[in-house]
Amino acid sequence: MSFEVETLSPRPAPRQWATAMTSYVQATGPEFGMVSGAKRWLNGITFKPYGCDKIIGATLGDGTGDINVCGDDRLTEYLTKDPAVTFHPFVAEVAVESPLLCDTLEELLLWVAAHSEVERSSILAGQVETAAYQTSNDSLASTATDVSGGDSSLMGALYYIEEGLADRLDGGAGMIHMTPGAFVLAAAGGGVRYDGDGRPMTQTGHFIIADAGYQGASPYAQAPVANELWIYGSGPVVAFMDPEVSIEGGFDAFQYRTNEWKVDAEQYGIAFFDPCSVVAAVVGLGDDNILGGPVGS
Repeated sequence: MSFEVETLSPRPAPRQWATAMTSYVQATGPEFGMVSGAKRWLNGITFKPYGCDKIIGATLGDGTGDINVCGDDRLTEYLTKDPAVTFHPFVAEVAVESPLLCDTLEELLLWVAAHSEVERSSILAGQVETAAYQTSNDSLASTATDVSGGDSSLMGALYYIEEGLADRLDGGAGMIHMTPGAFVLAAAGGGVRYDGDGRPMTQTGHFIIADAGYQGASPYAQAPVANELWIYGSGPVVAFMDPEVSIEGGFDAFQYRTNEWKVDAEQYGIAFFDPCSVVAAVVGLGDDNILGGPVGS
């Protein structure tokens, strides 16, 4: 006969900084609420990208300061907006089954709710990095331009990402996506600072997301590759997670044939970004000096 007191297991709280849930731009607007009694965003969202075309600076007159006021000395180049892009929702799901005699329904409901709270951010990040849960969507890996250079250290890769975002965003603030381990090295190398709210960013002002859902996947394989760790840069990633978490449990979830409970928690979400803004650079994990020094050293 056992006399131990049974209690709840130690449960981690969700990380508060540099995660997808806390760092992606939160989608707002009536389109993400109930429209005529329905959540229409579950059909997907479409937007016309901000784009990555350049604003052209043209010389007035002949360049000597002599301007023909009555004439047209300007060279005007008209930009063409990129075609609309569509992203579809995905589902963050955690489910558990247990024999009737091993757990109560209440214990399983608490277990599922706790896992859902912690793990939904990694599912969101996994969707953004490789479209892991909704393969019809663009992802960082599927849209990135490889901007890697001769320095495959982490600081070298960060250098190339910064240069790539400067080219794509023309001074706009974006996001840099890396694994938690890569973030630690970037901070150790002096590549990280913090804003007034404690959020990490690069020295130039791009927010850093280091979510557990990022694998450092290759844009070529769309998956992790041995001895390679990829970091990504992009414009803002916008996300919306349905505030309702559907937990299916109760006596309807009891499986009489197997004499066990089955409890399932689901939360729908959507994430989107401008595909033209994405760049990627590789870190060579086999390098003797993964942290690196000045580019080219």
